[in-house]
Amino acid sequence: MREPADAVRIIKDWLATEIAALASSPAFAGVTVGLELPADWTLGESPAAVVLFDDSGPSDWPITTQPTIRCTIWATDRDIAIAVVRRCFGLLLGKRIPGIATVRPGVSIQESKDPNNKAIVASFTVRTRVRTIAVT
Repeated sequence: MREPADAVRIIKDWLATEIAALASSPAFAGVTVGLELPADWTLGESPAAVVLFDDSGPSDWPITTQPTIRCTIWATDRDIAIAVVRRCFGLLLGKRIPGIATVRPGVSIQESKDPNNKAIVASFTVRTRVRTIAVT
């Protein structure tokens, strides 16, 4: 039997390590990477938050799944949101991610404002391909 790999978690764990290595840069100080916006995230007080989502996609069952991964940044300041989203975009498309077979461009960077917490929000998507996992 086989099951889909959790591509979004693989990418989140990898990206968290990459972003942590940038912590000495002011735009990246304290930036969090997760699968949901931290419950205590507060406009004007919290550092930028990178949140990853699995927006689904086709599969070539039982060999691979091809989830679209959405990367969204919440920040108080547009310059920080754009700096973080651009770096995440470059990292995901420019480096090999262990456990992910391929990463291809999806929707380019777009920005908005979160109507709930008034944060600047910047997002993009990438299309991935990941092998299924054999389970017993």
